[in-house]
Amino acid sequence: MLIPENTPTRSRTIQGDAYEAAGYPDFSFDIPRPFVPEDFSEVASKYQVAPVGLANGLNQLLAENLGNNMAARVKSAVKANEALKEGDEATPLPDQSDLDKMIADYDFSGVRASSGGTVSASPLERALYVYARQLVRKILKKNGYPSLGLAPGATVGKKDEPAKNGELPWEVYETEVEELATGEGKWGEDESYKAVREEYVVEPAKDRVAADEKASSDVALKLGLAV
Repeated sequence: MLIPENTPTRSRTIQGDAYEAAGYPDFSFDIPRPFVPEDFSEVASKYQVAPVGLANGLNQLLAENLGNNMAARVKSAVKANEALKEGDEATPLPDQSDLDKMIADYDFSGVRASSGGTVSASPLERALYVYARQLVRKILKKNGYPSLGLAPGATVGKKDEPAKNGELPWEVYETEVEELATGEGKWGEDESYKAVREEYVVEPAKDRVAADEKASSDVALKLGLAV
């Protein structure tokens, strides 16, 4: 895949626990966002859809697939290191150069996985997406989506279908959910947005995971199983 020069990127933490354990607690990857609305002017006109939604959707698809592929590679390295015998050389965790190579070889032939629904997602990651989806819909209902001319009371369009009047295109919705769940963009830069994310997404997600873990522990204890 060809990435134009000066393409904007977005920082993304992938398997952060593995890097923290290796002594790199703040390590993140820079994932490019090469697609812009102008790239889709013709197809947007043909199908009467928002070009910004197409661009955002494709940038999100790229980020998700790269993230999933890199997560699998990190897990493989961790597993290999856990099985090391004395005298064996450790497998280094992937770095930005490995991601850049992956991007160069990428051709969009991979299968997209739903946000927060991959097998590799942790319970907390899945919970973050649950509450992010809820909050984005609440915000959309109360405030609309002014940049696309949507008034308060707007809803979310169906996946793989053109958005109707008063609906936010599914691709745009998924991008907003992704940014909110992962703390990217305004949700990680603006203090007021960060506070809202913490209160309505992060804390409920942590509480949900804790409750699920307690419930599992209680069931295990009743069955006489060690946990």
